[in-house]
Amino acid sequence: MTEDQNPRVKVMRATDTRPEVEEEFSAEDELFSVTLSNGRFVELREMNASDLLYLEKSLSNAGDMERSLKLASRLSTPNGKITYDEMSKLKMKDLKKITNLLGKAGGTDEEEEDPNF
Repeated sequence: MTEDQNPRVKVMRATDTRPEVEEEFSAEDELFSVTLSNGRFVELREMNASDLLYLEKSLSNAGDMERSLKLASRLSTPNGKITYDEMSKLKMKDLKKITNLLGKAGGTDEEEEDPNF
């Protein structure tokens, strides 16, 4: 019996994987943007629960910086898209802008804790 004949058998192929699924963003999502030193515009949408699940399930073995860059790539919008590979080539001053932007998108740059959370 071949794989196609047996409904219980599923072979994962490269086309079945989705390593960095881009989430759709809605008009209600808050957007955060920055312009890099080379004039490049980068825009991130606010983080949601599915992004936290992505971090936990897909990037659990990655280092902190790798996780941050991959998350920033995932959160980047079509208007200000930036890839992991592009970010890995940035100079430190631009990388700092991206990580600050990621903090805003994740709500972690706030000085005070939200008492309602």
